[in-house]
Amino acid sequence: MIGKLDILPPGFKVQDLVTEYTVYPDEHRITSHTIDFKLADIDSEYQFTPTSDGKTLLTFTQTSKQKQQALVEALQKGAIRETYITQVRAVNRALGLAPMPEKRAAG
Repeated sequence: MIGKLDILPPGFKVQDLVTEYTVYPDEHRITSHTIDFKLADIDSEYQFTPTSDGKTLLTFTQTSKQKQQALVEALQKGAIRETYITQVRAVNRALGLAPMPEKRAAG
C-alpha cells in the first residue's frame, strides 16, 4: 500500500509512505511496517478482541524510529496521527467494514 503524507509544512516535499501489511487471521491480528519512508521506521500492530457484548475491541500499538535529524515535535505527532488514521481506514477496507474510495478523475 502506498499512501501520501501531506501534513508537512510548505516547502517540505510530500512523502510517499510505502507500508507492508501482514494479516494473521487465526490470531485476529494485523501488523504493518514501513518499507520506504525517509523520515522514520514505523511498526504497528492491530489486535482484535471480541467482547462479551458482541462488539470488538481494537488494541493498536505503534513504534516509530526517527531516521533523520529531529523534526519539530508537533510535526512528528501530526505524522504519527495521520499514519494511524490512514492505516485504520485501510484495515477497515481490507476487512470489508468500509467501502473502497472512489477513483478520482484526472484533472
